[in-house]
Amino acid sequence: MLKLILGTANFSNNYGILNTKNIESLELEKLINFAQKNGINQFDTAKSYEGAEEKLGKYLNKSYSTMIDSKINSKNCHSIQSIVSAVEDSINKIGVRSISTLYLHQHNLITGGNSKIVISGLERVLELGLASNLGVSVYTQDDLLACKRIYPLLTRFQILENICDRRLIHSTEMMKISESGNQINIRSIFLQGLLLRQPKDLPTSLVVAQEVLQKLNLYSQYHKVSIPNLCIAYADSIRWASKIVVGVESLNQLKQIVSAKYILPSGWETEIPILPKDLMDPRFWQI
Repeated sequence: MLKLILGTANFSNNYGILNTKNIESLELEKLINFAQKNGINQFDTAKSYEGAEEKLGKYLNKSYSTMIDSKINSKNCHSIQSIVSAVEDSINKIGVRSISTLYLHQHNLITGGNSKIVISGLERVLELGLASNLGVSVYTQDDLLACKRIYPLLTRFQILENICDRRLIHSTEMMKISESGNQINIRSIFLQGLLLRQPKDLPTSLVVAQEVLQKLNLYSQYHKVSIPNLCIAYADSIRWASKIVVGVESLNQLKQIVSAKYILPSGWETEIPILPKDLMDPRFWQI
């Protein structure tokens, strides 16, 4: 069964290079309510998603059994106490007793020079019962493996992967991590909305993606399978992946995702192209 986590980056006013609109409060309330009623009981948020935690706390129906994952970044990690305070602040804003997984938003918080303080802060969070699991959000397999090697108590990971990237789908290293009791969740399956954009609507700096998007659109139309469906079906096909973090721009989009039949037509690998390497990582986009 497909396991979705609803991402809340789109609840924010300041997240995502291609984010062009905010979800209105009334629709946001309906969106969260629909998610909970349809078995999506896990939400992914972050300190850096401005306003997202407050909105989630306002509209979340606490009578449901719900898991909340949140992330802290370098601004929150100056000391053990600043880490604890950041997590307590998130818990208070969302209105829950604790969070399921506390993620670090940057891998270099573990691999960098401040790692001893960060690790001590994470361990204090566990001791206080503020979070049940610890994890890190990464962009590459090398970053994930480095974090796991330095701090084995990290058991939850989020990593970028999508149908027009496909670097990790057959990774034996990722399979080993998954099979040894860790959970790896796929995020950014729409690549911050790039894969859902019409080719003619791309910013000038991303026009090199135009040919890939044109072929993706033609493939979608020919096989009568929507692009969101293809993106989710791809993520769901990855053997080492546990869950999929999906962000939506509207209630209607979430309804389409929930009701879709996730299908990858035969031979899709040879027909759906791969993006140029310099577009696979949104950190390096210049818009």
